[in-house]
Amino acid sequence: MLAALTASLLIGAGCGSEVKVTDDDLVIINATDLDAIILANTKTTKRKKQTCLIDSRIAQRFAAGHIAGAVNLISRDVRAEDPRFSEYKTLVIYGQDWMDSSPMIVSKRLLALRYEDVRTYRGGVVDWQATGHVLIPSPTPSDETGQAGP
Repeated sequence: MLAALTASLLIGAGCGSEVKVTDDDLVIINATDLDAIILANTKTTKRKKQTCLIDSRIAQRFAAGHIAGAVNLISRDVRAEDPRFSEYKTLVIYGQDWMDSSPMIVSKRLLALRYEDVRTYRGGVVDWQATGHVLIPSPTPSDETGQAGP
């Protein structure tokens, strides 16, 4: 009983590496903001890249078409200190459209794991295309992880 109480207090005291994140902690951006972020990213000469685009949809949807340069990351695969993101200052997460909750889930998990500059593009690929942008298809992954790369 004492061990269970101690474990409960340690978890409640925030001894883990995660922090509580709410919708109010999310930085929501639109297509115009994302255009500016992508443009700034192409102009950087710094060693640390500016922005990593993260598509939170399943691998098959990612493979069918995603924003150029994006990587695929579904919520169950979010990890602390993911080496794919260590060289980036900003992470921008997007999904299918405004009704898709996956970008918010991935954004919250990344923030909880102490990634600092996480932004959420709620309009997703539907809004991206509606604003005149194109999606880039990629091969479907050959493994069973559900992940696809650019």
